[in-house]
Amino acid sequence: HRAGVKLGASVGVEPVKQDQIRAGASVSVNGRNITAGGDGLIVVRAGRLREVSIVPIGADASAHVTNLAARGNSMSFQNFLSTTYTGSPSLLTSEQLATMHANYHGRNDADDSDRQAVAPMIAASAGDSVDAERRRLEQIQAACRGDWQDHDEEVSELQATAIAGEMSVDGLIDSLRHIRRNIFESRIPMAHTVSGGSRQNHPEVITAALCLAGGLSEPEKHFSEQVLDVADRASRGMSLQTLLMEAACNSGYKSRPGEHVSDGNLRQVLQAVFTPGVKAAGFSTLDIANVLSNTANKFLLDGFTEVEDPWREIAAVKSVRNFKEHTFVRLLDSLEFEELGKGGEIKHGTLADDTMTVTAATYAKMLAITRTDIINDDLGALTDAPRRLGRAAMMKFRRLFWTAFLASDSFFDAANNNVVTGSGTALDVEGTGMTAALKAFRSQKSPSADGAKLIGGRPAVLLVPPALEVPARRLLTSSGIVSGTDGMVPNGNPFAGMATLVVADWIGTDADLSGASDSQWYLLRAPAFAPAMLVAALNGRVEPTVETTEADFHTLGIQMRGYNDVGFGRGEKLCGLQMAGTT
Repeated sequence: HRAGVKLGASVGVEPVKQDQIRAGASVSVNGRNITAGGDGLIVVRAGRLREVSIVPIGADASAHVTNLAARGNSMSFQNFLSTTYTGSPSLLTSEQLATMHANYHGRNDADDSDRQAVAPMIAASAGDSVDAERRRLEQIQAACRGDWQDHDEEVSELQATAIAGEMSVDGLIDSLRHIRRNIFESRIPMAHTVSGGSRQNHPEVITAALCLAGGLSEPEKHFSEQVLDVADRASRGMSLQTLLMEAACNSGYKSRPGEHVSDGNLRQVLQAVFTPGVKAAGFSTLDIANVLSNTANKFLLDGFTEVEDPWREIAAVKSVRNFKEHTFVRLLDSLEFEELGKGGEIKHGTLADDTMTVTAATYAKMLAITRTDIINDDLGALTDAPRRLGRAAMMKFRRLFWTAFLASDSFFDAANNNVVTGSGTALDVEGTGMTAALKAFRSQKSPSADGAKLIGGRPAVLLVPPALEVPARRLLTSSGIVSGTDGMVPNGNPFAGMATLVVADWIGTDADLSGASDSQWYLLRAPAFAPAMLVAALNGRVEPTVETTEADFHTLGIQMRGYNDVGFGRGEKLCGLQMAGTT
């Protein structure tokens, strides 16, 4: 505070009288009208003041402690200085002295009037140039005194830079202030606090710290640079017990100094964590249920995307609101533009009766962070469990998707003009099968009810089983193909870069799915235009969700349940071609 650092205040209040406000109801609190959310609202009408603390960072970012010294109107600035600063005023920089003058008048920040007011003091203490230099060196030495723990070398370098005149005294003090803050945060007892300040206690920071500690891939995609910077410090020394004890204490659990989670207090700690009451500290609290769920969801997504699968290359995601069957009109219908007649009448297009249907369903699994994990302080259990759920969810998703794709339901059928059978359809390196596929693809027409119109367009995806990956790569990536024995033969590759190669493990015979084949392959259009498959996702979310809660009474631990709401259905019949793969 003497150095001009803005401090905050925190109060601990024991609720004496409180009102439960139902969800959606409005209530007036301190002159503000507040509407209770979905979980309702608790308003503390009266409380008993237990403590007042001065803290580095308060819960309310807009409020600061203005003056720590009691003073009356008769107190002079010199007396104020001697009361609030025990050192010599000559060791204060001009900006520090101006800030103290602002504090004397009840303000946080110095302005030009404060700088002008202290200018005579600076000039008087400066004297001639020799005295000014002596004063500057004394300020540097005073600023660098003290125990810097593991930062001695860093402080020495800063001190040398300031002495050489390459850094101002104010700049030196600002740099040292950051080092002091890091030392302060490292000294906080970890049994009762996750980190050194309320900024590090922010749920997003704690979530980010857990993700860093658990090795989440690409955390910068989930958090801002500022949050990750604070979380990096918070993650050092973080543990599962630290997190649970912090949340329990914020929810009213009365812990002893240095207390750990053990068999004797585990149930009480978990009950405080997952059934929090009114917190005396107001909104500067840690909601462990949300933090655990948010952290677990990120690791669940990490595990879900970790299992590579190309289903998006051939499917369109349809957002649905419920679990009823949803019907979508096929895109390839009679909507071709016609010339406008002299009367200016625009003719109506027609949508065919042929439709696509899909229904979402829920798939779920439950895991637990056990009593053993908590007592052993295994933070990895918090991150490994949801990642495993994510992998399991993707494995189930893959099996359901490709089972639907390979289903024997007459989707790929000669009547739908989307299958080519017979000899010459194998995907060979000579290009015989690809030539036949291109010819049939370019010849695809809409149903006769739609006038048998030529679809046109180019293929976007070559979908093959693992057994055909090598010949497919040769066809699409080779710069030239030479064949024949007589005469001049062009060596250009007409198939190079023609489509995106997609290798799907689950359509090969090793997957043991009905309809799988090592010779069958597909030439398909882009899913944005004509998807081969539809994926229904509740509210558009394909990825699974994880929720956390305290285990039931008979089990000590934390339960996690992961679920996703998806369904699979056929897309456009003219999405492309199925090639039989016969030599």
